[in-house]
Amino acid sequence: MHVNLPERPWGAHLPPFADAPQQLATSSFLLFLLAGIISVAFLLLPLQDELGSQLPHVLHVSLGQKLVAAYVLGLLTMVFLRT
Repeated sequence: MHVNLPERPWGAHLPPFADAPQQLATSSFLLFLLAGIISVAFLLLPLQDELGSQLPHVLHVSLGQKLVAAYVLGLLTMVFLRT
C-alpha cells in the first residue's frame, strides 16, 4: 500500500519535516528568553528581611531563591554565548 503525500510547492526534494529543527530552535530560544526574563525579575525583587518596600510581603523572595535565579541566569548566559 502506497500513500501519496501532497506536493510541496517550495521544494519537493526536501523531506516532509525538514523545517522541524528550525521550529525547535525557535521554541527553545523563546523558552530560554522567558526563563531569563523571569530570573532577572526575581533578582529585582526585594529580600524577605528588607524593610520599607512598597511591594506586598508576598513578593519578597529569600536569598536562596535569588541565588537560584542568578545561577539560572548564568547558565542561560553560557547558552547564549555558545550560539
